[in-house]
Amino acid sequence: MNGEHLTHTAGDGILISTSTGSTAYSLSAGGPILQNGVNGILIVPIAPNSLSFRPICFPSDCEIKIKVEII
Repeated sequence: MNGEHLTHTAGDGILISTSTGSTAYSLSAGGPILQNGVNGILIVPIAPNSLSFRPICFPSDCEIKIKVEII
């Protein structure tokens, strides 16, 4: 986020959502719901191999880069 490394994890996938998609996509993956009008970005892991990576909400003006490695 904004040029800083946050975490490295393994799992089935990752879900990225705004408040509009949070009621369906995020909730179904075990993540939170953002109230409409909240300018945030949700990142929700899908079946992570570690319990230490939990859903995260970032301000919408953050630059987020995600590197995906398929093994």
